[in-house]
Amino acid sequence: MPEKYQREIEEILRKVAELQPARPRPRRPGVFGGVSRQARRPFAALRRTLSPGRLLLASVALVLVAIVLRARVPDTAGVVAWAAIVIFVVGYALFFVAPPQRYQKRWRGRPIASATPGWWQRLRRWLGLR
Repeated sequence: MPEKYQREIEEILRKVAELQPARPRPRRPGVFGGVSRQARRPFAALRRTLSPGRLLLASVALVLVAIVLRARVPDTAGVVAWAAIVIFVVGYALFFVAPPQRYQKRWRGRPIASATPGWWQRLRRWLGLR
């Protein structure tokens, strides 16, 4: 039995050694040094909160607001409708810019069968309520 564990540990160590690069690549600063990394940070947070589905839902809500405003304030309804169209196009384009990454959980090279969440958990996660 100990030989089995010994072989498994050696196999894991061999795989780890294969994954590590031979020598680390030297880091080259960008055009502006660390500024570019700091400038991208707020947009990464914005990208996580503004999913394509949320943008499409917001555009539909704005269209409904524009319909209601059309009866009361016709001039404002046009501006809101154009904003809804722009948000819809941006949300639609985000579907193709970065599609969601689906990956399969694995342990020791074998897929892990995980329990899929129900519709209620998916809805809460989609709305960001967790």
